[in-house]
Amino acid sequence: MSDHMFSLDKFNVASGRELHDYMEPLLKLPDLEVSEQDIQVLASRLAHQDEYHLVYSLLMLGRFAPDIAVVYLPQYAASDRDAVFCSVLNIIERLPERFISDDFQASIHQRAIAKSARPELLAFITKFSEQMRTKR
Repeated sequence: MSDHMFSLDKFNVASGRELHDYMEPLLKLPDLEVSEQDIQVLASRLAHQDEYHLVYSLLMLGRFAPDIAVVYLPQYAASDRDAVFCSVLNIIERLPERFISDDFQASIHQRAIAKSARPELLAFITKFSEQMRTKR
């Protein structure tokens, strides 16, 4: 197996610092490879992961499957877990424009309001929506 290939087995057994030490160098590789099957598994397990695995799964989806990520990002955008919240905002900022639909933005905004979300999320969504409007 290439050093530039994601291993779901390693990802699943690692935790805490070990997970960080495995994932951080991988995420910096421009030629990292992830199988479609692994992407599907990561997406299917989001609701059942601890915070660390959730953050890395979302980051992987945002990078390798933005079409899948946009389905899940709204539900995590109003997370009260700081690492998840910050990761979602970073992923949204890096998504290719073609994945940032009005429906996607509205979904995040609605979830933020419904959860009485952090003021910084509402400010982010407002600013981000304005930026997207000026690009179109």
